[in-house]
Amino acid sequence: MNLSSDLERMVLDANSRAPGLTARVGRFVQIAKYYRWRQIAQRGWNGLRSRFGNKQVKVGATPAEVRFRKSDDRVRQLAMVIANDHATRAGSSCENLMGGQITLLHESRPVDWPMDWRFVKHPKPPHLWRFQLHYHEYFLGALANCDNNEARTSIWSAIQSWLKELEPNNSTRADDAWHPYCISRRVQAWLWILNSSEPPAELRQQMQSSLWQQTEYLFRRLERDLGGNHLVENLTAITLVAALLESPESGVLLEQAGTELIEQLDGQILEHGEHFERSPMYHCQILGNVLAIAVICRERAAWISDRCRKIATDMVTFLSGICHPDGEIPLFGDSGFGEAISVSSIKQLAKLAEVAWPNMSVMNPESSPYWCARHDESLLVFDCGEVGADALPAHAHCDLLGFEASLDGERWFVDSGNFNYEDDSIRGYCRSSIAHNVVTIDRQNQCDVWSKFRMGSRGKPSGMRTGMQGDFQWACASHDAYRQSGIPHVWRLMAAQGDQVWLCADWIPEIRSRKIEGWLHLSPQIQVHPDGNNQFRLEGKSIRKLDFFGVTKIQPVSGWYCHGFGVRELNSVLCYELDVAKVTLAGWVQTKVDADVRIETAGSSLKIIERKSGTEERTIFEWDFAKCI
Repeated sequence: MNLSSDLERMVLDANSRAPGLTARVGRFVQIAKYYRWRQIAQRGWNGLRSRFGNKQVKVGATPAEVRFRKSDDRVRQLAMVIANDHATRAGSSCENLMGGQITLLHESRPVDWPMDWRFVKHPKPPHLWRFQLHYHEYFLGALANCDNNEARTSIWSAIQSWLKELEPNNSTRADDAWHPYCISRRVQAWLWILNSSEPPAELRQQMQSSLWQQTEYLFRRLERDLGGNHLVENLTAITLVAALLESPESGVLLEQAGTELIEQLDGQILEHGEHFERSPMYHCQILGNVLAIAVICRERAAWISDRCRKIATDMVTFLSGICHPDGEIPLFGDSGFGEAISVSSIKQLAKLAEVAWPNMSVMNPESSPYWCARHDESLLVFDCGEVGADALPAHAHCDLLGFEASLDGERWFVDSGNFNYEDDSIRGYCRSSIAHNVVTIDRQNQCDVWSKFRMGSRGKPSGMRTGMQGDFQWACASHDAYRQSGIPHVWRLMAAQGDQVWLCADWIPEIRSRKIEGWLHLSPQIQVHPDGNNQFRLEGKSIRKLDFFGVTKIQPVSGWYCHGFGVRELNSVLCYELDVAKVTLAGWVQTKVDADVRIETAGSSLKIIERKSGTEERTIFEWDFAKCI
């Protein structure tokens, strides 16, 4: 797609100057500051091994016979839930494969039968696409909804060709197929294929033996330099293989991998149940893994199963609390629909694992960085937490004090999501501050992001408070992202009177001739119509009135809504500039069309005043930011 949005061009303009030597050195210092020395040492060792070591993939002796343990019906049920989840994703259909193409990340590529796994005859696809090619999860999905024997035979033939073309003797560590993360995803897909479908007997034995080979290689190549979701995925794969396959070494492998997995989960799952990388998509991916292990290890390693059930309970409680009325996740950080297991499938896995799914979660303000205001089919979810894990910010965006909102079951205010993992302008856009519902100073990012996954200096949130005032719920927090520009704190207040009145107010106590702008991203389904001075009419399934206060101008611009990898839609964004010559407090209030409310501000305080009839007025909410300091 050659189109660009107004905001994408703004990001390109802001980042058009290459950083100087001082800035580059500063970035290295920031990496050293936040990253753990063990990560840096492991990355250095991996680089030396890759450069000077034997590049040939070497695995030990394959057991003479590897077979599946006898398992109960819950294993097959679990495999079918996961297979059916993949069957709903783009490209996971027999018709798609037999039609001569593979669609991954919403990008289609031609398929040669037998498969050309290295794409010798075709232009090389993007890196993440190649990774997904070797996950084989699309085979799992296609087999789940395929009743065509010819198509099934072609899929078995494709897996057979992978075994032959990419066997250890023909492969090097440069092959994407033997990247530890690819192995981790593929061996799980194979486990579910072998538990939900029936390949030819000879191929089944080859796959079982290869599973053990791949797992043995993976165990010696754990991604400890990255940690995070990659290492959890590595250990999940090894634990599942060791629990499901019988071999002389499986008991020891299960004990070692299971122990390290639990240690990682204990360190990565935060007190309020969220994964520490703070991407709802990866939270779902890891939660699906934890639930699968809780089911699979019940008979073989009960202690692993019990710990995973406890961890899953906390993760489920968190997830249920942030989901929109449509049943899916907010798109904070690197998130998109259709790449991780869906929330509806997670509910089925939770039932198999005997983990209760709460009807609604109430966030604990003492431990959760989220504030969620629910009313019937409406939701405001305000993220007052850090952008991501300090030592692993790869999937973090510049979205401090961002939010999403649904009204009457429909998404209204959205996060931009994520389009890809390439080092290009759209990746830079998705990670930038102006791609989120936040305030910016001189259009600078809240965090120093560059390349595909890098982040140097970053802002930190603080001072989150929540409470009730009459029939209003409220939350207030600040961050220090622009401290180097002479602005110590940027404060934000969110308040909701059910779905009747929503308020967003920003207070910046020290302004020094800066250009301060707020950004409000609307779902592509929401129509925006100017309706008077600093007022707009928003139309979706419902109609609402949006009034701005403390602003000097409001500029409608176009942005991108990337709700799935490889998918982007133009959406409306309202850019509102603070009138810094007069006020340091500005924002907006959304109400029903027939409501008669206005905002009064004075210094650091504001009031929402409602007119009931005639000249009768009353204050329904008031706030003073100065009392938060």
